[in-house]
Amino acid sequence: AASSAYRFGAGYVTWASFDSLGKVGFESPEILTAQLKEGIPHDIRKPDSIVIGPGLGVTDQTLALIKNLRDQKFEQVLLDADAITLIAQHK
Repeated sequence: AASSAYRFGAGYVTWASFDSLGKVGFESPEILTAQLKEGIPHDIRKPDSIVIGPGLGVTDQTLALIKNLRDQKFEQVLLDADAITLIAQHK
């Protein structure tokens, strides 16, 4: 998703994951990386939009991230099927 966003002109793209960045193997120098803990890392500027998934899965960590983004009132968030499932299960 990050590579596609960059190729289609998104400009400043950051790929973030709960996993250690050493496990990523991401080989696109034009795409920044960040490790997620409890939300958007403070060293990342406020994004214009956020894509949740694919790859974050149906986990408590992903649910906490979604709630954190909601609490921060991010308006442009695209959710994959796993994220939508989490929201539906935890109304």
